[in-house]
Amino acid sequence: VGAVAPLPHDRAYLGIGWATFHNELLAPERDTMVMFKCSPYGGVSHSHADQASFAIMKGGRSLAIPAGERFPSHGSPFHTEYTQQTLAHNAVLIDGAGQVNRDVRRGGELRAFQSTERFGYVLGDATNCFGGRALRNHRHLLFVRPGVIVMVDDLATPAPASFQWLLHAHQEFALDEGAQRLVSRKAGATMTVDLLTNGGFAFGQTDAWPVDPKKGFPTVRAAVPKPQWHFTAATREKAATQI
Repeated sequence: VGAVAPLPHDRAYLGIGWATFHNELLAPERDTMVMFKCSPYGGVSHSHADQASFAIMKGGRSLAIPAGERFPSHGSPFHTEYTQQTLAHNAVLIDGAGQVNRDVRRGGELRAFQSTERFGYVLGDATNCFGGRALRNHRHLLFVRPGVIVMVDDLATPAPASFQWLLHAHQEFALDEGAQRLVSRKAGATMTVDLLTNGGFAFGQTDAWPVDPKKGFPTVRAAVPKPQWHFTAATREKAATQI
């Protein structure tokens, strides 16, 4: 029997716009996993308006999640007005508005991918997803093994705009706006996030759903989704370009 080739740390599926990164894939109790999506199919079918978004797990514990649920059914107001929308994902809003949903013409693209023993890199281009409200919406993600993630959002708009950087988790974030830092924790796993932009960010978080899970289904008996925590870092000044 021949030798089995080692599993790659990272893999990109360019046709569908997904990439994954690991530091110890065969040791899930120690593994750091980063998943990145920037799909050319956009928010259609069972997909969402979440191009250039990400999720992060450490040792099987979720530290950055897509928010919401398909509750109480597919196509319900909670599902279509929140869970499918950019607002429910770890992505960027422009003037508080997200990407165009339910339009196959408004997809993204993985424009670059590289994987080495020391690091993995991906570039997602979500410019087309904003229906003309973005001149450039690029997210660079660099994963330096075993557990450092560097993310750069390169943004441009036709006119000065505000930008909101979103992050979601199951547990409340520890925020330090003065230091431009936050911490996500779950069951012993920890992720510390340092944010940097011109003029700094204003911080905010809530565990309230922006859409009532029972909207349109006031008599539903199923238990409503458990609260999640939703963080927003908002630029303090409007600008036509932002990094």
